[in-house]
Amino acid sequence: HTAVLHDNRTAVTMWGRHRMKNFGTLAGSSQYLVAQSYTAKDLDVGYEHWCIIKQDNVPICGGYARNGATGSGVRNYGEIGASSGVVGITGAVDLALGNHHSCFLIDNGTTYCVGKNETGQLGSGLDNLSSGCDSAHCSLTPVPVVNYNNIVQIDSGARHTIALLDNGSVIGWGVNDVYQLSIGNTLNQDEPQPVSYTHLT
Repeated sequence: HTAVLHDNRTAVTMWGRHRMKNFGTLAGSSQYLVAQSYTAKDLDVGYEHWCIIKQDNVPICGGYARNGATGSGVRNYGEIGASSGVVGITGAVDLALGNHHSCFLIDNGTTYCVGKNETGQLGSGLDNLSSGCDSAHCSLTPVPVVNYNNIVQIDSGARHTIALLDNGSVIGWGVNDVYQLSIGNTLNQDEPQPVSYTHLT
């Protein structure tokens, strides 16, 4: 599915495949093209979930949350009409969504991630994290990405995340089976590692 933020930043429109409540529809709606009223700063979409940073720098998410990617603290399908924001996250300035995980950059340079973690994509340093997820490797609430507090931008692939630091260097964490992290090997990384290309600013 696809989402766009309108140029007046007061509406978000979503379209595409509608399943797992991955649109920002109010409860009971079956529309395939939806515009909701928001004063939003940013948005991103994952495989079957979405997140928005509102004007007050508080993120809200909706869609498929079986693995915790919406940060609601429960395993369900989130809808925009019932959203109360991502648990514990304020001051968000950037966000990055993968298939089943979400990361949020905070205005103090730290990053928190939530959702599935079977390849270390939360960057927590714990590859066996299962906070509230029974035996699944995931966290239902955001956990801090370890070792870095000078991140200025983030972006995610399906199961990994890349971050730009304030000194122009780059770090990455998560799946690395085909060199996604550019660290010289194919080992998955559950905490950030410096990539081999630096000074990209």
